[in-house]
Amino acid sequence: MKIKCQSCGATDLYETTDLYNPDIPLHGGMLRLQDPYRKFNWPIYDGALGDKSTPRFRMMCTRCSGYITRDGKLSIIDEPVHEKIEEDQSLACPECGKVCGSLAGLGAHMRVHKDKG
Repeated sequence: MKIKCQSCGATDLYETTDLYNPDIPLHGGMLRLQDPYRKFNWPIYDGALGDKSTPRFRMMCTRCSGYITRDGKLSIIDEPVHEKIEEDQSLACPECGKVCGSLAGLGAHMRVHKDKG
């Protein structure tokens, strides 16, 4: 599940692991960076807490340096996070601006304008 930073609101950095259990105190093994950030191996917790459970465990946001936990709890995003997908303007019709999903679709759409002319 995706995690929301309680300081800056970022939802694209962290996710829970299979070890996450909301009924036990948080530890470093319950959270990891999402791809593509995982390869950077940034620290996600304050101090050298490792996997040790502590009631005051505070995980840091690498984006804003704030804490993504509050009172030892995570803000879980249950619903999917929708990101705006940029339209590929190379597949836009030069006549009307309609953006097609493929080059073949654009070719089929262009026939509509040819038949009208």
